[in-house]
Amino acid sequence: MGLIQLGVITLSLAAFAIIKVLLFVLISFYLGRFLAKISVQFLQDRVTSRYKTITLIFVFIFFFSAFAQAIQLEAVFGAFLTGIVFSQIPSLPKIALTRIESITFGVFAPIFFASAGLKVDIKALLNIDLALLTLVLIIVATLSKIIGAYIGARFLAGIDHWTSLSFGAGLNARDAIQIIIATIGLSFNVITPEIFSIIILMAVVTSLMSPVLLKFTVARVTPQESEIKRLQKEEITKNLLLN
Repeated sequence: MGLIQLGVITLSLAAFAIIKVLLFVLISFYLGRFLAKISVQFLQDRVTSRYKTITLIFVFIFFFSAFAQAIQLEAVFGAFLTGIVFSQIPSLPKIALTRIESITFGVFAPIFFASAGLKVDIKALLNIDLALLTLVLIIVATLSKIIGAYIGARFLAGIDHWTSLSFGAGLNARDAIQIIIATIGLSFNVITPEIFSIIILMAVVTSLMSPVLLKFTVARVTPQESEIKRLQKEEITKNLLLN
């Protein structure tokens, strides 16, 4: 998006865009996380409002989004980094995240997905060439995600075969971020309505595949002793809360 807004694409501009993104990520992870951490601590010590943490998170979302927009990056990238930054703060009240998720999944997500769905041209997918392209894209997207996750989990983290496949099956779902990127690309005329429709269909199909694949792989996973103890502890805690 940054290159498109500049109007030309050269090697130097491409390198500048990549460096700009990396710097933004590094600043967000280190300076942003530091500011978020001390802000959360300050609110917990000095402010008594029930919704103080939610307000703080949204302030950071708007600030990061505005900063990303100011340096000619897409605003959603700043909001995405905000989520990563706050997820790394252990002292962040879980109730705040629960409330934000309720608003997101209950209000904003349905509106966004519905608006994206209205832009899909089903008739275009009746073309044999586009139908074949859609099939190839789904196969490549699925295999690359599952194989990539499997290699990382199996050979780098030393996780067993079926658990590694479960990671790949779970990560195969492409809904929110995939559709957001496709919507941005369509708004900038980077992709055509036909390609947008293909991407949305691929996101829907791979997301529907994930529960089926997970059910198949997880059923063959042998839980480790630490995982069994964790589940037992959760069950005991749940029973105590109910009683």
